[in-house]
Amino acid sequence: VFIQSFEPDFVKKIDAMTDLPVVMLVGDKAGLDAAMAKPGAPFWQGLGPNIGMLRDASGKSTGVVEAAHAKGIAVHPWTFRDDQPVDGKPIATTLKEFFALGIDGFFTDFAITGYAVRNDVLHGVE
Repeated sequence: VFIQSFEPDFVKKIDAMTDLPVVMLVGDKAGLDAAMAKPGAPFWQGLGPNIGMLRDASGKSTGVVEAAHAKGIAVHPWTFRDDQPVDGKPIATTLKEFFALGIDGFFTDFAITGYAVRNDVLHGVE
């Protein structure tokens, strides 16, 4: 179980109230910068960035995953959807590309696809 929010003040407050991991959701770099500017940041155990924040136009990492991992923060981008493919690719292909970037998990509205891809990644299936 994770507690997640787009509101840094709520994330900080709830983190002090529970032993459950909290996730800071961000939709863009400005949101991440604003959250990081809060006193004591980062005060979350997981970062939930919009998937568009993690790769540049060429598909290379923007450094968000690496920066989060350097602070011991897991990265779970959102939202991977079968019906809204990224770059016109099958969502399974896209998810595997994001796992190659180093994500720790992901948000999806299509659990069957997500579960299958996760198993493929865990077992080295391409």
